[in-house]
Amino acid sequence: MSLLFISISGSLGAISRYLLSKRYPFKQFPTTTLLINLSGCFLFGFWLGWIGFQTPPAHPFTTGFLGGYTTFSTFSVEIINLLEKKDLKRAIFYLFASIFGGMVSWAIGYGLARMST
Repeated sequence: MSLLFISISGSLGAISRYLLSKRYPFKQFPTTTLLINLSGCFLFGFWLGWIGFQTPPAHPFTTGFLGGYTTFSTFSVEIINLLEKKDLKRAIFYLFASIFGGMVSWAIGYGLARMST
């Protein structure tokens, strides 16, 4: 039953990402993917801060929804696209904003959840 819920949640996460990407398409900078990944990190941090680390990691919300919602592969392709356009500054900014922004977003979500419990 857990596998079914993770599958359904993953589908909902992927659909959410798809709809946001269509609503706010990538033009000069992959802002949509960056915001999706940062918000996914924030939500994951908030979730773990709220319920604690004792929960198994294969949860429908984390492995399912957030796994389908966030995307490492699109992030990677968008960096390659920026590099192919010889836009090194944006590629480097995107790389660091994604990695460090993700860690900071997770920490903020976790901290806010811990303060509220």
